[in-house]
Amino acid sequence: MVSMVWFGLLLSCSGDEETAVTSADTATRETKILSLSPDLANGQSLYLDNCAACHAADGSGGIGSNIWDREFPVFVDAMLNSRTGMPRYADRLADQEIADIAHYGESLQAP
Repeated sequence: MVSMVWFGLLLSCSGDEETAVTSADTATRETKILSLSPDLANGQSLYLDNCAACHAADGSGGIGSNIWDREFPVFVDAMLNSRTGMPRYADRLADQEIADIAHYGESLQAP
């Protein structure tokens, strides 16, 4: 009987449920980041340190795509979820740092 209970506990810890929790946690974190006030000077510094090597200092792209005319939520999603081969910053940067970079990135416009 104990082994059946143990087996049931193991089954309840499947990867799908863990992924669902992770997705919910990411959505909650994204909502929090979207509500933070930006520090554009800090965002510029962080952008130059973390993003400019691929996206260029002016956002025109290079290794990474150009980021001109993108909106704040798109930046936050990209940094948290990294669906296009970009490094995932969810574990590297604090929420405020992600918000600062995203707001600074949003300010970059095509000439």
